[in-house]
Amino acid sequence: MPTISVLIKPASGMCNMQCDYCFYCDEMKKRSQDSYGFMSEQTLKNVIRKTMIHAEGLISYVYQGGEPTLRGLTFFEKAVEYQRHYNKHGIRVNNALQTNGYLLDDAWCKFFKENQFLIGLSIDGTKQLHDMYRHDKNGNPTFDRIKSAADLMDQYGVDYNILTVVTQNTAYHATEIYNYYNENLAPLAAEGKVEQPYVPAECSHNAHMYYLKVRNMDVRTQLLEYLREKEIYSVFHYIPLHSSPAGMKFGRFSGEDVYTTRESERLLRLPMFYNLDMESVKYVTDTVLAFKGF
Repeated sequence: MPTISVLIKPASGMCNMQCDYCFYCDEMKKRSQDSYGFMSEQTLKNVIRKTMIHAEGLISYVYQGGEPTLRGLTFFEKAVEYQRHYNKHGIRVNNALQTNGYLLDDAWCKFFKENQFLIGLSIDGTKQLHDMYRHDKNGNPTFDRIKSAADLMDQYGVDYNILTVVTQNTAYHATEIYNYYNENLAPLAAEGKVEQPYVPAECSHNAHMYYLKVRNMDVRTQLLEYLREKEIYSVFHYIPLHSSPAGMKFGRFSGEDVYTTRESERLLRLPMFYNLDMESVKYVTDTVLAFKGF
């Protein structure tokens, strides 16, 4: 049997927050029974036992909601216990959990780290953008509490990613960052020191990233190191597929490599992420402008 992925909803659609755009609030009102309550430990045990029997090589358990942490930490401790008990063939087990972060504390983070859970944390950009839509049950803002949860996971070394709902306001902020970089770094392009993203006149960009192309890999390396010295963590964009470990093992380059490798070695991405404020964007821009190695 192929890899198995199991989606578990321990708390049905129940949640401890009241987000303006949440479809569950409306969906639950349309049900004949708005909530089916918490999943029992017996049901959890049966799900893990029956899926483990058929799994080969890898099985993934993904916990979603509503808000799954409402079920309590003991429930997830039991899940790991059942997984170990019924894993008769030594298969690999992955656990992932999507959470709003409202209940996360030291005990949760310690458990996530020790059991190698991958966490998805819902947080919408900056404090202003997040608190515009994501409230507690009393309508109060939640950003500070959720940001503290992220900081706590950083402290414990928990693997997590960020889930952001892109609204019109969030998208506008990304465009604001992109446009600031593009306008204020234009003098470098005019002097022939860098190349900026090219957008045809009849098109518009989607602001999903902002990059510069420098002269060669040596300049890029020096610029990356310079930015890190200033506590700015920029990255290169990609490794061409043909030169990646998998590409070298399974693929081949068709034709002459005139542009692919060369362009990949010149490209550098500037910071653009969910809680990047404009003061930081200005600092990044000013630091790039001050670099003497172009």
